Amino acid sequence: MKLLVGLGNPGKKYCNTRHNVGFDVVGLVAEKFEVKLDKKKFNAFFGIVRTGEVDVLIAKPQTFMNLSGGAVAPLAGYYKVTPTDILVVQDDIDMPFAKIKFAKSSGAGGHNGISSIIDDLGTDEFWRLKIGVGRPKDGLEAADHVLDGFEPEEKGVMDKLIKISAEAATEFLTHGPDIAMQKYNNTLVPA
Repeated sequence: MKLLVGLGNPGKKYCNTRHNVGFDVVGLVAEKFEVKLDKKKFNAFFGIVRTGEVDVLIAKPQTFMNLSGGAVAPLAGYYKVTPTDILVVQDDIDMPFAKIKFAKSSGAGGHNGISSIIDDLGTDEFWRLKIGVGRPKDGLEAADHVLDGFEPEEKGVMDKLIKISAEAATEFLTHGPDIAMQKYNNTLVPA
C-alpha cells in the first residue's frame, strides 16, 4: 500500500491559500481516480483506490498544518505503509514560485507540517512533492504569507501548477519515483 497525503489546514477560511496547495493537488488526484475522501479516522479524511497492483490511500489531514504528523503516522501505522511508500504534497516558500520537485530524506526545511510528520514517524525517509509558492514580500512574516491567497497574477499560473502537480503525484503512484522525477522534477510553469 502507498499513502498520498496533501498538507493543508482544514476549514473554508484556509481554502485557496498557499499553505493548502497540498490539499488542492490531492483533491485532483482523488477526482482522477474517482475516489471520495469520505472516510474519517486518525484525524484525516481519506479514501482508498486500487491502481495497477497497488492500493493507494489518499488523505487530507484534519489536524492543523503544524500537527500533520498526528494524522500521517497513525494512518501509516494502521495500514502498514512504510515511510518510503509515503508521498507528502507540501508548499515550499524556499523554492521558486510555480516550480515543483520530488525530494526524499531532505529534512523539514523549516516547514512545521513536515517537522511534525518527521517527529511522529520517527524518520525523514518519506517522499515529498514540493510546490514553490513564492517568498514573502518585504516585511511580511512567512506564517502570514503562507496563509494568504495568491495574487491575481499568480492565480492562473498556480492553477496550472496544481494540475501538473496532480499529474506528477499520479505518475509517482502508478510508475514510481524514478519515472516521476524524470518527467516532472524541476518543472516550472511560466507566468
